[in-house]
Amino acid sequence: MLLGIDMGTGSTKGVLVDACGSVIASETVAHSMQLPRPGWAEVDAEGLWWREVCDMSAALMSQVPAGAQLAAMCVSGVGPCLVLCDDELRPLRPAILYGVDTRATAEIASLTAELGEDAILERAGTLLSSQALGPKLEWVRRHEPEVFERATGWYGSNSYIAAKLTGEYVQDHHTASQCDPLYATREFDWNTEWAQRICGHLPLPRLVWPSDVVGTVGRDAAASTGVPAGTPVVAGTVDAYSEAFSVGVRHPGDQMLMYGSTMFLVQIIDEYRSDPALWTTAGIERGTLALAAGTSTSGSLMNWLQTTTGGAPFDTLMAEAAAVPPGSEGGRAYPGVRPAGARRLRRAYPAARSGTSVSCCLRRDLVRYPPDPGKVRRCTCRSAHGRGRRRVA
Repeated sequence: MLLGIDMGTGSTKGVLVDACGSVIASETVAHSMQLPRPGWAEVDAEGLWWREVCDMSAALMSQVPAGAQLAAMCVSGVGPCLVLCDDELRPLRPAILYGVDTRATAEIASLTAELGEDAILERAGTLLSSQALGPKLEWVRRHEPEVFERATGWYGSNSYIAAKLTGEYVQDHHTASQCDPLYATREFDWNTEWAQRICGHLPLPRLVWPSDVVGTVGRDAAASTGVPAGTPVVAGTVDAYSEAFSVGVRHPGDQMLMYGSTMFLVQIIDEYRSDPALWTTAGIERGTLALAAGTSTSGSLMNWLQTTTGGAPFDTLMAEAAAVPPGSEGGRAYPGVRPAGARRLRRAYPAARSGTSVSCCLRRDLVRYPPDPGKVRRCTCRSAHGRGRRRVA
């Protein structure tokens, strides 16, 4: 038997399968990230990620068939993320999430100026953006120096869980290749000079490939998870790349377009190449390369709309949207949704608070193709909220 867990942006999912890949049991638990300030996106690594891995592992282990044994487990997760821990693997602050967290704008600019845009693209394979982990380490060093000085190690989501399970300090090659500019993608190794400049006293994790066994479940972790001590633990990697591999994206030219909380594109390439508009990364299998790109919102925008307009079931939203012509009468998508946008939407359309009459025109159009904030359009229905011109957001 094999146990796999994926810690996503909006939920954690687990599955128990046999050696043939047949699903024996599965579990899902929804969760949400913390948005304490504009541009910040965080998660309580121990209170949410580790707790959910423990609870889900225990639930799945209780469903192992009589006489069967667990051969190995693996955990993937959102990334690249930054978890700073002390010697006891206690997170010193909430985990800073991937590209949805945009706090390090100034650090992106300063590191780009210091290291050189062309040099970063050549050596790391990807220009610095909110997806890069290096500027977020620099942000902690500048803005939370006491946290940075107390830290003795830095982790991603899956490597933090691997450390909790096994005590090993590792980072998989793919996740490392998204920790720009710390990793030299062409060489499949740490970009030592730049990594030491940014990480300071923090040691660089041992690099492993996502399919490598990094250690075995320790006694304390076994007591917390229900997974037998000594069970091999596989490194895992960023969830989107795990999903690409699982659907067969393994050879040059293979490509996946994924719609999750974010939208993501992954394509395997046959030789190293870089482009300012894309991310060049290590792949899942040893020595492979990939090109990728993503947006900061996709499914999460739908979740926001669902909540804002009364919480209608997803099937209801889809049925309403099916009646709207493509393009939603000229509406344009705008991915930068903020809580202020929700407040403006509710003021403009009071029915959005209850999700009742808004469903006759506004909600179905937004589901089909959310309009650009500030775009003025006239509702043609006969309900009270449809009389006159309104600002959508």
